[in-house]
Amino acid sequence: MDRLAAQLIAADLGDAAVVIDTLSIRHPDLGSRKGVEDALQRVQGAMAALRRAEAALRAEAVLRG
Repeated sequence: MDRLAAQLIAADLGDAAVVIDTLSIRHPDLGSRKGVEDALQRVQGAMAALRRAEAALRAEAVLRG
């Protein structure tokens, strides 16, 4: 795995940690509509980041044959 793919995956793991923290029962804003909307945006951002990392890994695999 090249450095770029590793960096993308590390960033995605960081995004996932933020999402998990946001969705935690301990999070005080989750009960509000704004809190739920913010959490949903973070989940969508993390999913998009994972799709980008997957695409980067597939491109790397194609280049390496």
